[in-house]
Amino acid sequence: DPKRSLRCLKAMPTPKPVTVLTAGRDIGAGLSFNPMALPPGVDTSSQIAELVQLMGDTWHGGVGIASVLEEAMKRAYTDTANPTLMDVRRVLEQGSYAGRASQWVQSAYRILKTLTEGRLGKVFSTTQNHEQSLDALMSGWTIIESDGLTREEASFLVSTLLLQVHQILQARSSREKLKLAVLIDEAEQLLVKRDAQRESLLERMIRVSRESGLALCVASQSISRMTPTILANLGTLIAMRAHHRDDVSVISRMLMLPEHAVPMLGTLAA
Repeated sequence: DPKRSLRCLKAMPTPKPVTVLTAGRDIGAGLSFNPMALPPGVDTSSQIAELVQLMGDTWHGGVGIASVLEEAMKRAYTDTANPTLMDVRRVLEQGSYAGRASQWVQSAYRILKTLTEGRLGKVFSTTQNHEQSLDALMSGWTIIESDGLTREEASFLVSTLLLQVHQILQARSSREKLKLAVLIDEAEQLLVKRDAQRESLLERMIRVSRESGLALCVASQSISRMTPTILANLGTLIAMRAHHRDDVSVISRMLMLPEHAVPMLGTLAA
């Protein structure tokens, strides 16, 4: 929830208690989890590849920066039983680099500093039992407020969290059986990617989440800003009032509306 508009659900009768967690702010209960933790059935190489690509997509890191981050993460997994991003940062701090590699290290260090200090540091600097914290998150009705984060920070947080949830659900026995539903409000704000030709982690989660039993519902006030990958994988489209020409065009095409019915999109409920 990027606008703190859903916490009103706490005052309403619901089948399960509603928990509100904040990210990046010192108000109320804070969200915390470790993106370096390995869910069941996931090896270190796969986890490193996912995190390095996501960091590069979010903060526009190149091949050199990716190689530095990859090596630092490998070292952290080797040296520490349950490493965190802070352990990866310490690996860079303790290393000695020269020439062009030193420039890559500086850029990689800035990314890790963003993830281990300030707003995201409150989320990722955790040593608590990882499986228990995510199980608690998935077992009830949980609202995560992301208004305290920048667009890039929120994109990284939501993407890593969805990846971990997908991996945990995928390790369980039944496939393509609904286990959990996640609503992402203002989803277009999270579409941060460096390479327009490469699928982002969020796009991939929307494409493959059904296999693990994870239902992803994306809400947007500007559907024309959603990527073709996301639009192609929407099983159900609920359209409300639209006036912007680009939004009307996308909705009418997806609903295959005849030309005479298109003006109705401007009269729907808001």
